[in-house]
Amino acid sequence: MVYNFFMAHFFKLENTVQHYDWGSPRMIPELTGQENTELIPWAELWMGVNPGAPSICIDDEKNRKISLPDLIKEDAGFYLGDETVKAFGTLPFLYKVLSADKPLSIQAHPNLEQAKEGFERENKAGIDIKAPNRNYKDPNHKPEIICALSPFTAMCGFREPAEIEKLLPIVDCRALDAPLAALKDASPEGGLKGFLGALFAMNAEDRKMVTDTILEQGRDFSIKHKEYETEFNLCVQFAQIHPDDPSVIAPLYLNVIELKPGEAIFLSAGILHAYVHGLSMELMANSDNVLRGGLTSKYIDVDELERILIFKPFMPEILKPSISDSEKSVFTYTTRCGDFVLRHHQNTSGTIDYINASPSIIFVTNGNLTMKDTESGKALILKKGESAFLAPAEKTGKIILDGTFEMYSASTGLHQ
Repeated sequence: MVYNFFMAHFFKLENTVQHYDWGSPRMIPELTGQENTELIPWAELWMGVNPGAPSICIDDEKNRKISLPDLIKEDAGFYLGDETVKAFGTLPFLYKVLSADKPLSIQAHPNLEQAKEGFERENKAGIDIKAPNRNYKDPNHKPEIICALSPFTAMCGFREPAEIEKLLPIVDCRALDAPLAALKDASPEGGLKGFLGALFAMNAEDRKMVTDTILEQGRDFSIKHKEYETEFNLCVQFAQIHPDDPSVIAPLYLNVIELKPGEAIFLSAGILHAYVHGLSMELMANSDNVLRGGLTSKYIDVDELERILIFKPFMPEILKPSISDSEKSVFTYTTRCGDFVLRHHQNTSGTIDYINASPSIIFVTNGNLTMKDTESGKALILKKGESAFLAPAEKTGKIILDGTFEMYSASTGLHQ
């Protein structure tokens, strides 16, 4: 092991909150112990090196604050490890706390090849990187995992065409005849593509008709179709927030998923989805590439979205933490993604070894922990809602964690 006694290798982080209009004014403040007296929406807390909101490291030894990207530039080999430098050149993931009070946009993310091509195309077209009509902010893909901290509602992946055919007539509206007809293509892929294309192509009059029909059916619907009450209630909610948006019927063609705290889903490229409500940890490749199709005030590019979508039925696996009788436990949410891996840690007594084979960011969701380097004696205390960056073990001493706590760690996925 190469160990530099004189270099600090863990740092408490200061992180930026993104105030998107769908965010909750209370969930993240309650988690981090901060005040939000103006009750503005706190949607996402970003941790990592993304240029949109890089984390700030508190370096007590040098009495300074320095951005995480700048810290890594000082000695990438030490702070990332040789393997991560060779594979990615930087910290390859973006880690977030996500807090949704309203639905996020209907969206999907590109694969690596699509992201590189789209980024170059928009550069050549002269679209400013900060322009609202910019789809590709970087040349990277964006697979992601989302893990619930509270009961969490999401929509993810197309339902089977036969199920959509059964559900769609629940909204008794002739404006949906064309999308339904397109769904009857001989192949699932052709049917789903035709269905979505016809839905997005509806004129203003038909869009209004769908919204009005949903709101008019309202309360009486649950009496007639009790088994689909959840789906229809979401349609009503969406119609109230985003009137005349064809995506208000998304719960009828996407799978509605209810995650319990600790449960997670992993999404690769091209999967149509939207997060609806709840508090979660979200971990993804270091990218901000989003193609949107509805339920948003942000830029929508239906043509580009359809170009990168996978038009196949898809139900994500729900990753459930294993139950342990031990006072100490670590659970890995396996994704087979080299960019990142998410782990859940809890401790109720004594100390535990923290095995960080690659650079990592930890976020404490309950309790308090003390992080200590056994060789140098350096220590760091983190309480609920606080986070830290750690260099990989190959460059540092042994780290132990003490206290009663629950935390989630993000690391590269090179050692899953």
